Amino acid sequence: MLALELVAILAAFRSASSSLTCFTCSSSSNEACNRKAIDQPCMLQNAVCMTTHTFMPDSLQSVSVEKKCVSQCNASLIGCHLFNQSPSFFYKICTYCCDKNYCNLNATLDSNESMAHSRSLLSSSASYNQPTNYFLFTLPFIFSTYF
Repeated sequence: MLALELVAILAAFRSASSSLTCFTCSSSSNEACNRKAIDQPCMLQNAVCMTTHTFMPDSLQSVSVEKKCVSQCNASLIGCHLFNQSPSFFYKICTYCCDKNYCNLNATLDSNESMAHSRSLLSSSASYNQPTNYFLFTLPFIFSTYF
């Protein structure tokens, strides 16, 4: 009986998942994130992979890398933004979105790279037409984890 219940749960999960698989992880570097990434398909409503890389622009040292499946990607998030913690201390946060299996392997360092990785979504506005400000959700995670 337990085996039948387990099969039913797995079948329900598979029907609720999409055919897209993204690297899904959160870590202090891209390499560490990819090593511990969970290999499972995105949920059905999530058809986009998103990667956010926070680093110190002077040394290019990573502070955090977050990769996940999302339902949509706001075009204004794609690229890089500076975040000042104080007048002399700031971070660069680069985000890109893509819609192919394992397309979020890399963590970008500049807006040109972010735009190149997001090219397929930028050419089809339906993929990101409902803005959600993930930037605001990412900042509290970064600072609660690392400060």
